[in-house]
Amino acid sequence: MKEPIGKIVKALGGSPWFQGYVRGKLGHDPVFEEARQAVAQVGGPVIDLGCGAGIFGLWLGVHGFDGSYRGYDLGRWKIEAGLEAAQSLRLQSYGLEVADMTRSPSNRRLLFVLLMSCITWMRSGSESFLKV
Repeated sequence: MKEPIGKIVKALGGSPWFQGYVRGKLGHDPVFEEARQAVAQVGGPVIDLGCGAGIFGLWLGVHGFDGSYRGYDLGRWKIEAGLEAAQSLRLQSYGLEVADMTRSPSNRRLLFVLLMSCITWMRSGSESFLKV
């Protein structure tokens, strides 16, 4: 699992702090892998509201997801970093847009909505509560 993280960190670049943040999120936050598995089970397309730099879309891409991913965030520098990373990783159906989430995303045909910022990770023993 370290190889995909390294690819994403290298593609995103940025400050040591940002690189550490990305490594930490992907390496230690189980939501990313659980959500990736859910998307693999259900299929795409995916819309990510509050996507930041689109790290989840990059995570999907390095794991072979070839469906459409669209992310929306207010942070222009995050969107620009994510778009550069996607280009570096040669992700085809990956798009990010600076947008206020109170407005409707531009593509209303997207079916799978993923609110990464709003998912609360809960565990009870070894059971995950993030289910499709």
